[in-house]
Amino acid sequence: MKMVEIRKKSLLALQSRVDNLRLEIGLAKKALVLGESQDTAKVGKLRQELAQTLTVIKELNNQEKES
Repeated sequence: MKMVEIRKKSLLALQSRVDNLRLEIGLAKKALVLGESQDTAKVGKLRQELAQTLTVIKELNNQEKES
């Protein structure tokens, strides 16, 4: 498998994770608003993971542009 194919599959997997994290954040925020949850730390953790995942995607995109 070529490096380009590996990067593309990695980017697709990471993008899927980003979509899932955004959905999880939305659901966690709704639960907080509706009073179904008191776990504000969960939203913070999800946002942190989202930021880290987006950083990895950005770095992979930069590497792809350089090659």
